[in-house]
Amino acid sequence: MIVSYWKETSLFFRELTPLNTAVQGLVYQGKPIPSIDAQIAAVARIHNLTVLTTDEHFNVVEGLNVENWL
Repeated sequence: MIVSYWKETSLFFRELTPLNTAVQGLVYQGKPIPSIDAQIAAVARIHNLTVLTTDEHFNVVEGLNVENWL
Protein backbone atom coordinates (compact mmCIF):
# COMPACT_ATOMS: atom_id res chain seq x y z
CA MET A 1 0.00 0.00 0.00
CA ILE A 2 1.30 3.46 -0.86
CA VAL A 3 0.02 6.36 1.23
CA SER A 4 0.55 10.09 0.96
CA TYR A 5 2.77 12.12 3.24
CA TRP A 6 0.35 14.98 3.85
CA LYS A 7 0.92 18.25 5.64
CA GLU A 8 -0.94 16.79 8.62
CA THR A 9 1.59 13.95 8.68
CA SER A 10 4.52 16.34 8.91
CA LEU A 11 2.79 18.31 11.67
CA PHE A 12 2.22 15.13 13.69
CA PHE A 13 5.79 13.99 12.98
CA ARG A 14 6.95 17.21 14.63
CA GLU A 15 5.06 16.14 17.79
CA LEU A 16 7.22 13.01 17.92
CA THR A 17 10.36 15.03 18.55
CA PRO A 18 12.02 15.06 21.98
CA LEU A 19 9.86 18.07 22.93
CA ASN A 20 6.93 15.69 23.42
CA THR A 21 6.72 14.41 27.02
CA ALA A 22 6.32 10.70 26.20
CA VAL A 23 9.10 10.85 23.65
CA GLN A 24 11.26 12.80 26.10
CA GLY A 25 10.96 9.92 28.55
CA LEU A 26 12.40 7.56 25.95
CA VAL A 27 15.23 9.98 25.20
CA TYR A 28 16.12 10.20 28.89
CA GLN A 29 16.14 6.40 29.07
CA GLY A 30 18.51 6.33 26.10
CA LYS A 31 15.82 4.83 23.83
CA PRO A 32 14.73 7.64 21.50
CA ILE A 33 12.35 6.86 18.64
CA PRO A 34 14.46 6.67 15.47
CA SER A 35 13.51 9.34 12.95
CA ILE A 36 12.29 6.84 10.36
CA ASP A 37 10.07 5.11 12.95
CA ALA A 38 8.62 8.48 13.93
CA GLN A 39 7.75 9.07 10.28
CA ILE A 40 6.17 5.62 10.03
CA ALA A 41 4.13 6.35 13.17
CA ALA A 42 3.02 9.72 11.80
CA VAL A 43 1.89 8.27 8.46
CA ALA A 44 0.08 5.37 10.16
CA ARG A 45 -1.68 7.64 12.65
CA ILE A 46 -2.84 10.18 10.06
CA HIS A 47 -4.13 7.42 7.75
CA ASN A 48 -5.61 5.43 10.67
CA LEU A 49 -3.44 2.39 9.93
CA THR A 50 -2.08 -0.23 12.31
CA VAL A 51 1.67 -0.63 12.79
CA LEU A 52 2.72 -4.26 13.14
CA THR A 53 5.98 -4.26 15.09
CA THR A 54 7.92 -5.62 18.03
CA ASP A 55 9.47 -2.19 18.73
CA GLU A 56 8.07 -0.96 22.04
CA HIS A 57 8.75 2.71 21.35
CA PHE A 58 5.70 2.81 19.06
CA ASN A 59 3.52 2.22 22.14
CA VAL A 60 4.13 5.75 23.46
CA VAL A 61 2.66 7.36 20.33
CA GLU A 62 -0.77 8.56 21.39
CA GLY A 63 -3.60 7.42 19.16
CA LEU A 64 -1.45 4.98 17.15
CA ASN A 65 -2.79 1.47 16.58
CA VAL A 66 0.04 -0.97 17.31
CA GLU A 67 0.01 -4.76 17.17
CA ASN A 68 2.66 -7.35 17.92
CA TRP A 69 1.91 -10.80 16.49
CA LEU A 70 4.84 -12.53 18.17
